[in-house]
Amino acid sequence: MKQTLILGSTILDIIIDVTGLPRTTEDFHIKQQTMVLGACAFNVQNIVDMFEILHIFCSLIGTGVYGDFVAKQLSQKSIEPFIRIKDQDSGCCYCYVEPDGERIFLSYHGAEYTFQENWLKELDMNDFDSAYSCELEVEESTGDNIISFLKKNSERKICLAVGPRINKIDQQKLDE
Repeated sequence: MKQTLILGSTILDIIIDVTGLPRTTEDFHIKQQTMVLGACAFNVQNIVDMFEILHIFCSLIGTGVYGDFVAKQLSQKSIEPFIRIKDQDSGCCYCYVEPDGERIFLSYHGAEYTFQENWLKELDMNDFDSAYSCELEVEESTGDNIISFLKKNSERKICLAVGPRINKIDQQKLDE
């Protein structure tokens, strides 16, 4: 059986429960905060792992407080980072959750969004029948590297997860 290639990020989600969002000059207290692993590719990896689908998880992790948190949490799940970038901090996502469940995301992108095509050269693509990536990775300046890699391997089923930032992606990237 062939594998699925999952290209994407793993980040620290800082989930902050709030009673409301402050306006300029206001000062609110939060109800609570939780720190968990997140990002689309990590979530996909988690699901395919639960279904025991063969896969390779190509996720980048940087350094700093956020990168160290992600690396430790992945290690506890017996997941090795595909590449640990030693000279760039990882980012995170602040998720503000209002009482009605509505969410607002503020993201700080770091090393996890800096894919280089040559990092994938060791993969034997004959082992894969499908590949997954997320719009957030494609949106980044290094998203062209993911697009180029996937185009070279277009005989596989390619899944691109799209979300609310789809309109932020350059049309040429979407066309490719």
